Amino acid sequence: MSEELFSKTEKEYGDKYKEHLFEQYKLYVESIEKTSDRRQQANNYFLTINTALISLIGLSFQFKVFENVNWIKALLAIVGIIICVVFWFLIRSYKQLNTGKFKVIHEIEKKFTSCIIQI
Repeated sequence: MSEELFSKTEKEYGDKYKEHLFEQYKLYVESIEKTSDRRQQANNYFLTINTALISLIGLSFQFKVFENVNWIKALLAIVGIIICVVFWFLIRSYKQLNTGKFKVIHEIEKKFTSCIIQI
C-alpha cells in the first residue's frame, strides 16, 4: 500500500515533503473524527426512532389502541426491523470508511517515522 500511497520519494518531492506529509496526516485524523461524530449522530437518530416504535407498540398493548387491527402492530414491527437493517448497513459503512482511513494514517506514520530516522 505504501508504494501506491507515496508515488514520490522525499528527494523527488522537494523541500516541503515533511510539512505536506504532516498536513495530510492532520487532515486524515480530522476526517476520522468527523466520521466518528457522524456515526454517533446516526446512532442517536436510529436509537430515537427505535425507542419511539417500541414505545408505540408497548402503549398500544397497554391502552388497547390497535386491538381490532393487529396488522398495524405487525407493520410497526416490520418497520422496526427494516430500520434496524438500514442502521446495521450504515454502521458497517462507517466502520469500513474509518478502517480505510486508519490504514492510510498508519502508512503516513510509518513514512514519517522513516523520514525522522534518516535525519
